[in-house]
Formats: sequence, structure tokens, C-alpha cells
Amino acid sequence: MEEAIISKQYLFSKNLPKPLKITNYDSDLMVKKMVYENDLYFKDSDSYIMQDIPTQFLGSKCLKFPIKYSKDKIKFTINTAQMVYLAVLSHYPNPLPEEFLKSEFKMSILEFDHTQLKRQKKSSKKVTAEKSGVLVFYEKFFPPGLVEIPLKLTGANSSGVPGLFLIFRVNNFFGGAYPDSCGGHEEHISNPTSKYYKGCTESSVSNGNRCEFGLNGKMKDKYRQIWSSKAEGIGAWIKVVFKGLFYLTRFEFKNRSNISERNSKIQLEFSSGEKREFNLKNDDELENFELGNIKTEYVIFTIIGVYGTVNNGGSFNVFGVKCSSLVDFEHNEIEATGIKKLGLSLKEFKPIFHLTHKNTITIDCKETLQSTKKFDHLKLNKKGHVLIKCLDSCKESKVNIFGNGIYSKNSGICKAAFHSEKISATGGFVIIF
Repeated sequence: MEEAIISKQYLFSKNLPKPLKITNYDSDLMVKKMVYENDLYFKDSDSYIMQDIPTQFLGSKCLKFPIKYSKDKIKFTINTAQMVYLAVLSHYPNPLPEEFLKSEFKMSILEFDHTQLKRQKKSSKKVTAEKSGVLVFYEKFFPPGLVEIPLKLTGANSSGVPGLFLIFRVNNFFGGAYPDSCGGHEEHISNPTSKYYKGCTESSVSNGNRCEFGLNGKMKDKYRQIWSSKAEGIGAWIKVVFKGLFYLTRFEFKNRSNISERNSKIQLEFSSGEKREFNLKNDDELENFELGNIKTEYVIFTIIGVYGTVNNGGSFNVFGVKCSSLVDFEHNEIEATGIKKLGLSLKEFKPIFHLTHKNTITIDCKETLQSTKKFDHLKLNKKGHVLIKCLDSCKESKVNIFGNGIYSKNSGICKAAFHSEKISATGGFVIIF
């Protein structure tokens, strides 16, 4: 048989993402662009660039705003369903409506003084930013059509909201701005010991049975082998976040052994905004549910039906295969507009807030700067700092903390880190000074 070009009519059209079109926005206040590392952040300034952009957002369409956006509403029209991510400065009040949920994503903004840049270029190969800040992304799903997002212009935002940035992520089978390739062996991706597991959160906890114990694969209604809420039934939830994008194949669930704590129905919500519901049996046998055409970076399990209510919860296993973008942004040769306007090269920049410490000290819940001896070998001056690994958030521990943002030496280090939102409920890394 001779080779032939396949006619367009035989192509599977569902595999082709519908191009996103953004219209009816105020072009005097917003500009439509693509998201690139080291690009200009604002519409009306060439002194700020963005860094540490989550790889999932690279190449996505975005709307850029003035340094201060003074209108009480963001308005535009989209032709396809979208998950909209709005970045706001972490140290400013959140101006968004309550239905915008705080996501796992963050990025950085750097400010440069052009005069000082010229001096630095002459004297050194290094370039230092004048100021920097952290931006937190909030997310909400929107169907096609007119989108209106009200803003709260109160307090520090009364004269305008600074630092707004909006990113679109298309809600289709591919789950991202560009097509992705997913394949390989099915993996248990929700287990905290998996290399693909990033973290978890829950609506509440009873008897120390936190979210990670409901994901550890032991699937038994015993201490630290299940997640149990605190006096919750309908509305209780658990969220598991993965390291990247995954094509989900199936999930397993096991109810609690006490009939008064069992769920009759759960809802799964994915990062695309899609939701699915599943009915559960009134027993504590392991149930398996098939999933298809789902690409996501996280799953939120919410209880929406119960057989009884005490400390409802359960055990969960999520399985899937890893996805990777067909567009390689990690090794592209694009020099973003922001860097070009500053007269610099990408080689002179490295993303900020990345941990580069070689030595890490692991501590437990009871340790304080005053009580532990693990820092005795370190010679720290006033500018010294050390990287700490907390195995737990210690939010349930009885150790005391004294302070808010700045803590006394007899405060539990990891509990203080969780209190100041530096680590998650499952622990993490923190730098102490």
C-alpha cells in the first residue's frame, strides 16, 4: 500500500483544543499577552519582571494590568470554558470574592532601578533587584461567555489593587495551554511516599488522623491509617496535590467501619474545574472507581451524602500516569521582552526563592531554638541563617508558641512555621534567621 496524506475529515477533532479568544476587555487598562519567565509584569511599567512562574502556566494566555488597578470590576468575554487564575500580592488584603479559592501556585515579582542597573552592569556580572515580592494565585472556573469579577476596594486597596495578574488555563481534554503527552505505567500517585505526591489538606481532623494518613495506602480504620474529620459529615473534604499534571485512571475508597461515620456519596473536583460524583456502598469494603479523560494537578474529595454523621472520613488511593508538555519551555531559547528591555540576558538571572542550601537540619515538634542542641555546631552571625526540615506542622502538638510572624526562642519551631503559613499541614522546609 502506498503512503498517503490523511484527510482532515478522518482526524479525531476532540484531540484538538479549541483556541481561546478573549474579547470585550478594556484595552486602556489591560493588555493580552502570553506568559513567559522574566517577562514584564505590568502593562504600564518596564521596571518589574516576573519569575518562578509555575511550569503549568508557561505559554498560557494572560491579561496584564497597570501597577494599580482602580476599577471595582474586571470584565471580559471568553469563548471556551476556563479555569481563571488571579495573582495578588501576598502581603496585601485579598480583593477577590470568596468563591475564588486559594491555589497551590505562587510566583515572584522583581523591581529594578534602571540607573542602578547600568552601574551594576559595568561593575559586575551580577544583577540585584531593588525589591521583590511573592504573588499568590486564586482560582475559579468560568463557562464560556461574559465574565465579571468584582473587586473589594477597601483598606490598603482603597485607591486601587496593586499587582494583579490574570492567567487562563483552557478546560479541555488536554488540561493546559498546550497539548500534553501522557503515558507509562500506572502509578499510585496519592501516597505521601510517592515521588509524585506534593501535599494534602483537609477540612478538619479528629484523633490525629490527618489527611496524609487517609492517603498512605493502609486502608484500615485504625489510628494513623485513615482520615477522620472532626464532627463533620456533608461538606467535609480532603485535597491531595500532585507534582505536575497527571492523567487519572482510577481511584479507590474505603468507608469507616462505624456505620454512623460512613459516606453515601462523594464528589471529586479537579484542577480543570470539572466535577464528578460517585455513590458509595454502606459497608467498609474497598471500592474501585474507573476514571477517564481527566487530567489534573490535584483532586478534592468532598462528602456530599452520608449514612450517618460523627467523624466522617475515609481512605483514598489515586492512580494515574504522568503527563509532560509537548512544548519544552525549560530549554527554549526565547528571551522574554522584560529582559530585553532591561538590556540583560537570561543567563544573568536565576529564579529567586529557590532553596540551594547543602545542609538541612531535621527537627520534631518539641524542639525550640532554646531547647535543641542541633544548632550548636553552627557558627551563625547576625546575618546567618539555616534551613530546617519539619517532619510535621505540629498544629496538633501541645508545644507553645509566643509571637506572630516573629517568635520567641522558646517557641516550637515547626508549629511557629505553620502558624506563619511558611509550611503546609504536612510539614516542609523553612529558613530561620
